[in-house]
Amino acid sequence: AYDPAISPDGNYIAYAVGDRPCEIVIRDLGSGSKVTVVSAFLIFNLHWSPDGSTLLYSAFYGQSSGSSGVYAIPRLGGDARRILPLPWCFMTWSNDASRIAYIRVDEQAGTEIHTLDIETGIETSIPLEGDVGEMSYVHWSPADDVILFQSDYPNRQAFWAIRSDGSGQRIVLEREHTETGRIYYPRWSHDGSAIYYIESTLRGRYLYDLMKARIDERTGTIEGEPRILMKDLRIEPGGLGIFFSISADGKRLVYPDGTTSENLWLVNVEGEGADARTSARQLTHTTAMKSRARISPDGTRAVFAMGDEAAKNIYTVPLSTEDDASTQPKQITYMEALNDFPAWSPDGSEIAFI
Repeated sequence: AYDPAISPDGNYIAYAVGDRPCEIVIRDLGSGSKVTVVSAFLIFNLHWSPDGSTLLYSAFYGQSSGSSGVYAIPRLGGDARRILPLPWCFMTWSNDASRIAYIRVDEQAGTEIHTLDIETGIETSIPLEGDVGEMSYVHWSPADDVILFQSDYPNRQAFWAIRSDGSGQRIVLEREHTETGRIYYPRWSHDGSAIYYIESTLRGRYLYDLMKARIDERTGTIEGEPRILMKDLRIEPGGLGIFFSISADGKRLVYPDGTTSENLWLVNVEGEGADARTSARQLTHTTAMKSRARISPDGTRAVFAMGDEAAKNIYTVPLSTEDDASTQPKQITYMEALNDFPAWSPDGSEIAFI
């Protein structure tokens, strides 16, 4: 399950499930009941209308299909209506549900923010001033006519705000772009008095915190220091998906909680050819990432690398079937580095690694 979006009244969650093909599921948080409303080859970027009656989403049906685009569908399902032929775009509803704003990449004009009237289909480009970088993640304020969007530059990031007529353009929050920290996915609070966003920091591995920053009413920029609402979320920013979603009253939050794990298995083969039979047994039982397993020359142990994006170390594990402490992985390097590609010496007495 991915791209969760909570309805404005906080009673329903829409999310996508599956991996090519995908479906949109809407779950009633009160009763727990759920209904599948639409399916496509790839679905992402779900957004509720402010009144909760309609769901906006992007659907991709393949390179040769002319059906890909942005669609709107009633909350309980029914006929989906394509409103844009561009599936790969960031988008947001206006607070009166009459328009959407989206980021459009044009080969000649470059990256622009457009608004689209849902009923008439009339598109309008919002005039921008100066260098706004590579734009992404737009969000229309529920409280007034101000659109928030993210910009990425070679050495910094910024959250901009602008009215739909192009006036009032300003930087709300700016950060230097470093390898140890970035900001993503700005979202207005329900009353426009603050913004929420995700901040990544390198703490042994990349961790993601949900931040809240107050807006100064006079300047329209950040007031004081942002504060952490939730630490160490297992969110992987990137792409066009939904990182978190907040109900219209600001009291309920939904977000994806993703875990990735790898484990080593030993496969035994008995017999040959058509008579061969295989059996598999799990050797490790942890969530850490593992790679490059190699069996020792005498067939009694395996060596492998284990860790995360920031550090890996070399471990060995016995291939014995005994279920006791001796079968647990044994760490043989202790370094704050990416140790990988272990290889046994011919006699099994040494291990080389990078």
